[in-house]
Amino acid sequence: MANDQSILTVTLNPAIDRVVEIPSFCLGHDNRTKSGVSFPGGKGINVSRALKCLGLKSVTAGFAGGAQGQNLLRDLLLEGLEHNFVFIQGETRVNLTVTDPKSGKITRVIEAGPQIDKKDLSSFRDKFRRLAAKNDWVVLSGRGISGSPKGFYSELATTAREQGAKVIVDASGEDLLAALKGKPFWVTVNREEAQAILKQELQTENALRGGLKKLLSLGAENAIISLGAKGAAATDGKVFYHASCPKVKAVNSVGCGDSVVAGFIFGFQRSEDFLEALLAGTAAGTASCLTARPGELKRADFGRIASKVAIKVL
Repeated sequence: MANDQSILTVTLNPAIDRVVEIPSFCLGHDNRTKSGVSFPGGKGINVSRALKCLGLKSVTAGFAGGAQGQNLLRDLLLEGLEHNFVFIQGETRVNLTVTDPKSGKITRVIEAGPQIDKKDLSSFRDKFRRLAAKNDWVVLSGRGISGSPKGFYSELATTAREQGAKVIVDASGEDLLAALKGKPFWVTVNREEAQAILKQELQTENALRGGLKKLLSLGAENAIISLGAKGAAATDGKVFYHASCPKVKAVNSVGCGDSVVAGFIFGFQRSEDFLEALLAGTAAGTASCLTARPGELKRADFGRIASKVAIKVL
């Protein structure tokens, strides 16, 4: 398979992520920051960032609006990330993350974001259909946006698949259940999210196999359940696997799941081999934990970790 396949990532409700460091952060008092940084945020954007770090190009799409939306699009270009967003009247949200190096705690303040109208929705549907037809992969990540119809992810997954794209879904709750109806090529979900939608505990190997089978029965062709530091359980519909990663001293765990998606695409493009894709996804997710910016990873870390990933039959 060629390594220059085109990739579309979708973040319906992106954000400007502001991360500040406040030693001894205290609620109810004035707190002075030690350092701070802002950058485009959202799961699909994180996937595009990780893809770029792995040497793959992508285009990212969704909704953006207001002054913060303009900042988002500007900063995406400054990062070298191609975008094709629908610009709306509402204001793109700003999320705040406070890190406290003394306590080790992370506090996140997450805005709801804007609401789209029927005109915005129509514009996006037209744009998405055109983009899906031009891309080999379509990644649907994160939550929906206020104003989008129920089951919107099912519609998008179905549209992308009908246009000939391989669809990857990294979502949760009703968005994930809807997307599964669109029969995606691959779905990824962490253990907590999987337990919530499947309504069962996934603490044992037998339970994990059962959870993966259920994800397949709901529409996925391939599935992975992230287990955090314990790696991931996955299946290609034939065999069930457990991928374990080496222990690392994590700097930031936000966006690691998005890097798993990017790594999977990177690995699958090389040979269309599920195990190679699973190995690359596990390595990318772990490498991403070593950087402060979500989705960012170093190729040297990726290569070193990939050589230590172990995969066994579950």
